[in-house]
Amino acid sequence: VSPTAIKRLVKGGFLKHHQVARWAPWEIPRTDLDSAPIKQALVQLKTNGRLPLPKDVSSDQQSLFQ
Repeated sequence: VSPTAIKRLVKGGFLKHHQVARWAPWEIPRTDLDSAPIKQALVQLKTNGRLPLPKDVSSDQQSLFQ
């Protein structure tokens, strides 16, 4: 997995990370990287270049059609 993919997973809310100091590298538990949701997100990212939306994001969006 590339650093860009990891950054996209963190930004998308799929992975949580910890940083001891602002300039320190991110710490991500290996168990989180090996989890089924992350593996599925990576398959989708490799297939079409997009991450799936987290389930709770779409419920917060307003409908365009009334």
